[in-house]
Amino acid sequence: MKDQSTCLKGIKTNRQHEFLSDLEQNYFHLTEYSDSVVDIREKFPLLPLEETIVIAEELDLKYPTDPKTNEPIALTTDFLLTVDKMIG
Repeated sequence: MKDQSTCLKGIKTNRQHEFLSDLEQNYFHLTEYSDSVVDIREKFPLLPLEETIVIAEELDLKYPTDPKTNEPIALTTDFLLTVDKMIG
């Protein structure tokens, strides 16, 4: 399976979605056609940037930064799904 960046317009969301691998794109297709999934967001921030920096400091961890700009990088999850519990 070759990794590549791909953009697709979601039928369910009517938004552009960006995928960094074939695996992400395949998972998107599964969620796109699931009746219980009502919204799909990718590369979604886990918490506000400031909060993740504080957590890293409290744990005495070096927070990840962009190697070129040295700016903090937002920590994200590959997918955040909103599901309707009444379906499925």
